[in-house]
Amino acid sequence: MDHPLKEFIRTVNLEGLQLALLENPLLANQGIPLDDNTSPAHPLHRICDGVFNGVYSDQQAAEMARLFLT
Repeated sequence: MDHPLKEFIRTVNLEGLQLALLENPLLANQGIPLDDNTSPAHPLHRICDGVFNGVYSDQQAAEMARLFLT
């Protein structure tokens, strides 16, 4: 089963991400696998992976990361 936040991060769904974290704050520290890499990593790490791979802009990543840090 996919991590509950994976699709919100993949699609840069800020509203969905924020609501999911409000409903279950423990999700903020649960590892998420990345496509072919099945090893779980912290959600903030996966956001950084997305920037590195050109999936998200720096701005999009910063907006998502802010939700984890507030």
